[in-house]
Amino acid sequence: MAVARPGARHAPIMDTLTVTTRLVVWSVLAVSFFAERAHAEESEVVAIPERIRDLSDSEVTERLDFLIERLDSGRDYAWWWWTGWTAFYGLGVVVEGMRAGLTDHEARRAQYIVGSVKAVGGVAVLLLRPPEAKDGADDVRALPHSTPDDRRRQLAVAERQLHTNAELSDRRYSWLRHAINLGVNAAGGVIIAQGFDDPSRGARSAGVGAAVGELSIWTQPWWPPHDWEEYQRRFNAAPVAQRVSWRIVPISGGAAFQLNF
Repeated sequence: MAVARPGARHAPIMDTLTVTTRLVVWSVLAVSFFAERAHAEESEVVAIPERIRDLSDSEVTERLDFLIERLDSGRDYAWWWWTGWTAFYGLGVVVEGMRAGLTDHEARRAQYIVGSVKAVGGVAVLLLRPPEAKDGADDVRALPHSTPDDRRRQLAVAERQLHTNAELSDRRYSWLRHAINLGVNAAGGVIIAQGFDDPSRGARSAGVGAAVGELSIWTQPWWPPHDWEEYQRRFNAAPVAQRVSWRIVPISGGAAFQLNF
C-alpha cells in the first residue's frame, strides 16, 4: 500500500493558492501601470484649448468658480472613503495573518491566508490608485493665476480634473471590476472548500469577501459624473445624454433602491 507523503494532499491546493496570489499581483500591477500612465499625462504642460482661449475673463472666472466649488464639495467623503478602506484592508492583512499563525485548524488557516492575500491586494490597489477626488481643487489652486492665460490654464486643469473624477466614478459600472472581485473571492472559496474539505467555510469566505468588495466599489465617490454633466449643460449649452444610474440608499428601518434618470 502506497504511503502518501505528509502534506501531499494539499500540494494542488497550494498551487491554486499560488495562482490566486498571482491573480491579485497581476491586478495590482495592472492598476500600477495605468496609474503611472495617468501620472505621466498629468505631468505634461497644460495647453489651453481654443474653446477656452476664446472665453472672456468673466466667463473664465464663472466657470472656475463652479468647478472649484464642485471639486471641493465632496473631498471630505472621498478622503474618508479612501482612508477608511485602506485602513480596513491594512488591518485585515495583520489580523488574518496573525490568526493564520495561531490556529491549528487547517481549513481556518487556509481561510485566513486567503483573506490576508486579498487584503494585501486591496491595500496595494488603493495606495497605487487613490481617488483624485480626495484632493478637491488643490491642483487647480496650486497653479499660477496672475494673468488671463494663467486663469485659462487653471480652467483647463479644472475641467480635466472633474472629467477624470467622473470617469473614475463610472468605473463602478465596469463588468471587469466586478468580475475580478467575484473571481478572486470564488477562487479563494474553492481553495478552502475543495482543498480542505470545508465547503461551508469556503462558501462563507467567498460570500463575505465578494460582498465587502462590492461594498467598496459601490460606495466610492458617485457624484462627479453628475457634476460634469451639469457643467456641460450650464456652460457649453450642449445636450448631454441623460444618465441612468442606480444605488442603494439608507432609509429608516432599512435600505431602498434609488433609480436616477
